[in-house]
Amino acid sequence: MKSLFLRKLLLLCAIMILLSFLGVGIVLISENAQRIQNEKKESFVTIVTSFDPIYVAALNLADSIEEVEIQNLTENHTGCLHDYQMTTKDKKVLDAADIFLLNGADMEHVFEDVIASYEELIVIDSSEGISLLSGSGKNDHQDTNGHIWMNPEYYRQQLQTISKALQQFDPKHKSQYKVNLELYDQKVQKLQEEMTLLTKELSEKEIVIFHEAFAYLAQALGLTVIYTLDMDEETSFRAGEVAQVIDEIRLHNVKYLWVEEQFTNSIAKSIAEETGAKLVVLSTLTNESNKEDIPKEAYLNGMKRNLEKIRIEMKAGE
Repeated sequence: MKSLFLRKLLLLCAIMILLSFLGVGIVLISENAQRIQNEKKESFVTIVTSFDPIYVAALNLADSIEEVEIQNLTENHTGCLHDYQMTTKDKKVLDAADIFLLNGADMEHVFEDVIASYEELIVIDSSEGISLLSGSGKNDHQDTNGHIWMNPEYYRQQLQTISKALQQFDPKHKSQYKVNLELYDQKVQKLQEEMTLLTKELSEKEIVIFHEAFAYLAQALGLTVIYTLDMDEETSFRAGEVAQVIDEIRLHNVKYLWVEEQFTNSIAKSIAEETGAKLVVLSTLTNESNKEDIPKEAYLNGMKRNLEKIRIEMKAGE
């Protein structure tokens, strides 16, 4: 009887010892898993982009790099950032960011105060070294035209600037950033070459534009902008200003007016009817990634659609 009791006691002790070891093992495994997770999290580079053209650039430059996370701050914003209002959600996104990628050229002035509050945030201005066109001056910070991505030559410079900064911040993936830059730059260069060929086909060299962004596209195509009437400022149009643009269209015999799709049924349409000029509906590429199955192709596809519309509407002899 005593022997049976002793065996049960020993078995109970063995079970308790085994459970203790199992408990310690589970704790160690959990702690090790947490450590690995923390190390993995620390090795991640979180890139936040200001708006769509820069987001698409980042997607291409960091393509297939698993330890890089990219998020677009103003993902549902359809236009430029002149009137953008920072949200609590935006603040949380920036809280987690290592790098904030900007177009620059005063496009993101709405974030200036917020950026200043992040002492450790790396801010990359992709407009450095690019010659800017003059702006309308109607909005604050619009003495210069910041829509540089609309000229592929300048867009390629932006890619170079961003890639170089990413390589410096994240040297672990330097070779991958270099390869990605080369691959994407080749595609944009091909687009630029197509634009050079299109320039020779266009029947008219003078246009009127209804968005400042189109000034850079016109520049890339060798066209002259006779007048800019920015539709972002439509509410402040004066009758004298509308009359002036009509006079300029007639004086220069301008046949084509470039306008964004959302403004086709606006004062632009009235001016077209008044002068006999034709509306050419184009995109400023500020919301193209939301239309694409493959967001990283958004810039190239959006610009190709622009060029095709220009080719159809303005081709010589038509």
